[in-house]
Amino acid sequence: MDSQPESDLKHQIFEQFARICKALGSAWRFELLELLAQGEHTVEALARETGMSFANTSQHLKNLRSARLVDASRRRTEMHYRLADETVFQLLQAIQDIAEARLAEVDRIIARLNED
Repeated sequence: MDSQPESDLKHQIFEQFARICKALGSAWRFELLELLAQGEHTVEALARETGMSFANTSQHLKNLRSARLVDASRRRTEMHYRLADETVFQLLQAIQDIAEARLAEVDRIIARLNED
Protein backbone atom coordinates (compact mmCIF):
# COMPACT_ATOMS: atom_id res chain seq x y z
CA MET A 1 0.00 0.00 0.00
CA ASP A 2 1.29 3.45 -0.93
CA SER A 3 1.86 5.64 2.10
CA GLN A 4 2.06 8.97 0.30
CA PRO A 5 -0.43 11.57 1.50
CA GLU A 6 -3.25 12.38 -0.89
CA SER A 7 -2.02 15.98 -1.22
CA ASP A 8 1.36 14.72 -2.49
CA LEU A 9 -0.33 12.52 -5.05
CA LYS A 10 -2.54 15.39 -6.21
CA HIS A 11 0.54 17.56 -6.54
CA GLN A 12 2.13 14.87 -8.73
CA ILE A 13 -0.91 14.97 -10.99
CA PHE A 14 -0.69 18.76 -11.24
CA GLU A 15 3.01 18.41 -12.11
CA GLN A 16 2.00 16.29 -15.09
CA PHE A 17 -0.61 18.85 -16.15
CA ALA A 18 2.08 21.54 -15.91
CA ARG A 19 4.32 19.39 -18.11
CA ILE A 20 1.81 19.81 -20.94
CA CYS A 21 1.50 23.54 -20.29
CA LYS A 22 5.27 23.92 -20.30
CA ALA A 23 5.47 22.21 -23.69
CA LEU A 24 2.87 24.68 -24.97
CA GLY A 25 4.79 27.65 -23.56
CA SER A 26 6.30 28.75 -26.86
CA ALA A 27 4.79 30.54 -29.83
CA TRP A 28 7.09 28.49 -32.08
CA ARG A 29 5.73 25.23 -30.69
CA PHE A 30 2.16 26.47 -31.20
CA GLU A 31 3.01 27.24 -34.80
CA LEU A 32 4.47 23.76 -35.26
CA LEU A 33 1.35 22.20 -33.76
CA GLU A 34 -0.84 24.29 -36.05
CA LEU A 35 1.08 23.04 -39.08
CA LEU A 36 0.90 19.46 -37.82
CA ALA A 37 -2.86 19.85 -37.35
CA GLN A 38 -2.98 20.23 -41.14
CA GLY A 39 -1.15 16.94 -41.65
CA GLU A 40 2.10 15.09 -41.23
CA HIS A 41 5.32 17.00 -41.97
CA THR A 42 9.02 16.34 -42.03
CA VAL A 43 11.39 18.38 -39.88
CA GLU A 44 12.74 19.99 -43.04
CA ALA A 45 9.27 21.06 -44.20
CA LEU A 46 8.40 22.45 -40.78
CA ALA A 47 11.67 24.39 -40.62
CA ARG A 48 11.04 25.83 -44.07
CA GLU A 49 7.43 26.80 -43.32
CA THR A 50 8.24 28.45 -39.98
CA GLY A 51 11.53 30.06 -41.00
CA MET A 52 13.31 28.38 -38.08
CA SER A 53 16.60 26.56 -38.42
CA PHE A 54 16.55 22.79 -38.67
CA ALA A 55 18.21 22.55 -35.24
CA ASN A 56 15.66 24.83 -33.54
CA THR A 57 12.77 23.02 -35.20
CA SER A 58 14.15 19.68 -34.04
CA GLN A 59 14.56 20.97 -30.49
CA HIS A 60 10.98 22.24 -30.34
CA LEU A 61 9.68 18.96 -31.75
CA LYS A 62 11.70 17.06 -29.16
CA ASN A 63 10.00 19.11 -26.45
CA LEU A 64 6.54 18.43 -27.91
CA ARG A 65 7.33 14.75 -28.26
CA SER A 66 8.55 14.57 -24.67
CA ALA A 67 5.13 15.86 -23.56
CA ARG A 68 3.56 13.29 -25.91
CA LEU A 69 1.76 15.94 -27.93
CA VAL A 70 3.31 14.74 -31.19
CA ASP A 71 4.37 11.38 -32.57
CA ALA A 72 7.16 10.68 -35.02
CA SER A 73 8.18 7.93 -37.39
CA ARG A 74 11.31 7.48 -39.44
CA ARG A 75 11.01 6.90 -43.16
CA ARG A 76 14.35 6.29 -44.74
CA THR A 77 16.46 9.19 -43.47
CA GLU A 78 13.63 11.58 -42.58
CA MET A 79 11.59 11.96 -39.43
CA HIS A 80 7.88 12.55 -40.03
CA TYR A 81 5.86 14.25 -37.29
CA ARG A 82 2.12 14.34 -36.64
CA LEU A 83 -0.20 15.28 -33.80
CA ALA A 84 -0.40 12.49 -31.24
CA ASP A 85 -4.20 12.28 -31.54
CA GLU A 86 -7.44 14.21 -31.89
CA THR A 87 -7.30 15.48 -28.29
CA VAL A 88 -4.22 17.55 -29.13
CA PHE A 89 -6.16 19.21 -31.94
CA GLN A 90 -9.06 19.83 -29.55
CA LEU A 91 -6.65 21.39 -27.05
CA LEU A 92 -5.31 23.75 -29.72
CA GLN A 93 -8.86 24.73 -30.67
CA ALA A 94 -9.78 25.36 -27.03
CA ILE A 95 -6.75 27.57 -26.49
CA GLN A 96 -7.50 29.49 -29.67
CA ASP A 97 -11.14 29.96 -28.61
CA ILE A 98 -10.12 31.20 -25.16
CA ALA A 99 -7.52 33.57 -26.62
CA GLU A 100 -10.02 35.02 -29.08
CA ALA A 101 -12.62 35.48 -26.34
CA ARG A 102 -10.31 36.86 -23.65
CA LEU A 103 -7.51 38.74 -25.45
CA ALA A 104 -8.38 41.82 -27.48
CA GLU A 105 -4.93 41.67 -29.07
CA VAL A 106 -5.95 38.54 -30.96
CA ASP A 107 -8.84 40.35 -32.67
CA ARG A 108 -6.56 43.26 -33.59
CA ILE A 109 -3.95 40.94 -35.08
CA ILE A 110 -6.57 38.98 -37.03
CA ALA A 111 -7.99 42.24 -38.38
CA ARG A 112 -4.51 43.26 -39.55
CA LEU A 113 -4.00 39.86 -41.20
CA ASN A 114 -7.30 40.27 -43.06
CA GLU A 115 -6.24 43.71 -44.36
CA ASP A 116 -3.41 42.15 -46.37
